Amino acid sequence: MIDPNALMNAAKERTGLSDWGNDWYLEPMHWLVDAINKESELTEVGAGALPEMLIAHLVNQLEVHGWYKRHPEIDEEEIVTPLFGIGLPRTGSTAFSHMMGLDPATRILRVWEQERHC
Repeated sequence: MIDPNALMNAAKERTGLSDWGNDWYLEPMHWLVDAINKESELTEVGAGALPEMLIAHLVNQLEVHGWYKRHPEIDEEEIVTPLFGIGLPRTGSTAFSHMMGLDPATRILRVWEQERHC
């Protein structure tokens, strides 16, 4: 059985952070964990991997909130003309992103920023 409090404690231990900020995610997280515990038929691999995936999301929540606390000026940044490029796999969306990144006037989302938000 997955324990939401154990997940949160693991995330706090990994980050050294404890301020979650707004608790908007708590109720949905409890619903998710409850559904996993009651309805899923996880394999041994899934039972080992899923808690780690959930902890990773909680780590991200702690780190993003911590980043905003350390850099409140982020909210003052103006995004003038956002451009979103989306596409199905193997349709050139990555190549398009790389081409856009060649222009010094643009700021693209870097791969590490997609994987790790802080």
